[in-house]
Amino acid sequence: MVKIYGKVDVFVEVLFELPLVVVPAGATVPSGFTKTLTFNNESYTFTFPNKDVAGKDWNYFRIN
Repeated sequence: MVKIYGKVDVFVEVLFELPLVVVPAGATVPSGFTKTLTFNNESYTFTFPNKDVAGKDWNYFRIN
């Protein structure tokens, strides 16, 4: 994308939704994350679950 648009801003937000998953060592496992890509004066936001989504098109996870 950078080669095409020059500058790409990326904002990532880690999500912790109920029920929380806590591993034996005490760390809480994120339920997923939201990624916002801004380039060419446009923004695209995607929400991905914390599981294998190999083979799915990113547009499946787009929320705007």
